[in-house]
Parts: sequence; structure tokens; C-alpha cells
Amino acid sequence: MKKILLTLVLLAATNVSAVYMSSCYNYGDDVSFSFTSCISRNFSTAGVISSCYNYGDELSSSYQSCVNRNFSNLSREYGIYVQSCYNYGDGVSFSYESCVNRNFSEVGRAMDRR
Repeated sequence: MKKILLTLVLLAATNVSAVYMSSCYNYGDDVSFSFTSCISRNFSTAGVISSCYNYGDELSSSYQSCVNRNFSNLSREYGIYVQSCYNYGDGVSFSYESCVNRNFSEVGRAMDRR
């Protein structure tokens, strides 16, 4: 009986493979390196090979387009819905942070289901 129980515990333990997507937050008035690095790390965790780069103190439209394109590709790959994220104002808006983090949560859950 102990042997069967131990086998079941080991089988259950080997099937647990939760994907961890970090929540990404910007600190300061300008776009922080830690924010864009966090987004890059999460995309890398999801297997995305297309890197996005932001140049300057503001969140560039090309960076936002790249992030949205990566989310769109993941959406198709996993058959999930993710929002397009747009920044409003200077620096990084709370709505942009929230959108990106919500999308990464959706991707992480989809990866866990696979």
C-alpha cells in the first residue's frame, strides 16, 4: 500500500509544471529598463523569439506594435484571446501595464493547460 501511494505521489509531482510569468511594472517617469526586460523575459518564457526594443524615454509606437504582434502570435498559437495594449500619455500608463500583465497571465494559464 505504501508503495502504491508513493508511486501516485511521484506521478502527480512530475506532472506539475506551472509556467511563471512575472508581473511587469515601470518605476519612474521614463520607461525603465526593468520594465522592458521583464516583458522580454516573459516572451522568452513563452517561446517567442521576436525581441522588442524601446529606444528613448517614452514608450515608442514601434515597441507597442512589436509587443502586440507577439501577443497576437501567442493568441493564435494557444487559441486564446488577448487584448491589444496601447499606452496613453508620457512614460508608461497604468492601463498599459495592466493590459500587458493581464495578457501574460492569460498566456501563462494557456501554457499550463498544455
